[in-house]
Amino acid sequence: MNEFNELIDILRKVTRTKLNIPKSFLTGEEFEDFAREVLFPKEVYDLLHKTHNYKQNSQDFVEDSLLPDFKFRNRDLNIEFYIECKYRDITKIQNNIDELTKIHESKKRTHEEEILLEKNINKIGTVEILPQSQYNRLLELNIKQRVLICIGLYYEKTKNIYPYVIPIEHLTTNSIHIYDLENYIVPNNYTVIPDRIAEFYLDKSSNCISCKKTIENRLQQPLCRECHFNWQRNRVFKSEMNYCHSCGKKHKSSVARPNCIECYKKNINVVFDI
Repeated sequence: MNEFNELIDILRKVTRTKLNIPKSFLTGEEFEDFAREVLFPKEVYDLLHKTHNYKQNSQDFVEDSLLPDFKFRNRDLNIEFYIECKYRDITKIQNNIDELTKIHESKKRTHEEEILLEKNINKIGTVEILPQSQYNRLLELNIKQRVLICIGLYYEKTKNIYPYVIPIEHLTTNSIHIYDLENYIVPNNYTVIPDRIAEFYLDKSSNCISCKKTIENRLQQPLCRECHFNWQRNRVFKSEMNYCHSCGKKHKSSVARPNCIECYKKNINVVFDI
């Protein structure tokens, strides 16, 4: 009987501890555990720093808590980087997008309605990833040491968390549209490959040939998502664009020929080792 009472006391303590932690912190800390155990496991990444949790900070705030959640080092490549974990439930957002799309699909849309639909999807699909003050602070830290944001998006319909890893400088603001994260997804329940982290150290930033937004170097798709959708409507492969994909200079480019002549020659030299 005494053992039973002791067990009840333990359960009460655990329950009290969990109830005292705000739900947002609880899910966030659970995602941090997932990031350490699955995405950045100790077999591949050494842990150099870990920020104090909610319970520790509620008793006595530690200044180190202003740093990102983790600092890791990969032993093989000898690269160090910070990871800030953020967990967001996008069920409501995705349901709103699905509902909005379904309403518009039920009738033939005019060009004006197409534009309005895209604007509304952009509006309701944008998620704040970081508070503005934290975004500014981590951007400043990123000058000295690489900072990556590990984002977990939970969607109730699939009962799954979709993890993404994105360099903070790829965030043009403290918010991002959920569709703009597609190039940064990590296969669920898999370790983040160190080579992928190393790629973030290379200067691979390129430009959308239509609006000059910073995107990855993709000669086969040199447009950002929004401009790509606009281009898809016309499907004019050689329609004239405004910028060079590689250097960003003003240039009469196209999806067929995204680079200016100088960048084209440089790429040819690299590919064929001329």
